[in-house]
Amino acid sequence: DEPGLDAAVATLGKLTGPHAVDALIPLAADPAVAGAAVDALAAQVVGRGESEGAKKALAALEALFAKGGESGLRAGLALAGTRAGTVRLLELKEKGAFPPDALA
Repeated sequence: DEPGLDAAVATLGKLTGPHAVDALIPLAADPAVAGAAVDALAAQVVGRGESEGAKKALAALEALFAKGGESGLRAGLALAGTRAGTVRLLELKEKGAFPPDALA
């Protein structure tokens, strides 16, 4: 992890709107900044209500969670840290749609 890169990615989490989320989504797949990108996506959900950016960030976190792996687990933790994300995780659990490594 590069502190400067992580700080730049975190700044995107503080911006509002779908454009910031659009910039964060590909960064979540980059191992150098994936953790910071997932955290920034979570920041887009917290306190943003039903905004377009919040909905898009929630969907991106769900997609990362579904893929599993380290980023997926981090996305699951990020989802669990928000009301909307917690509701979605409970729905996924009921449907049996958790990735196998999330159940370990």
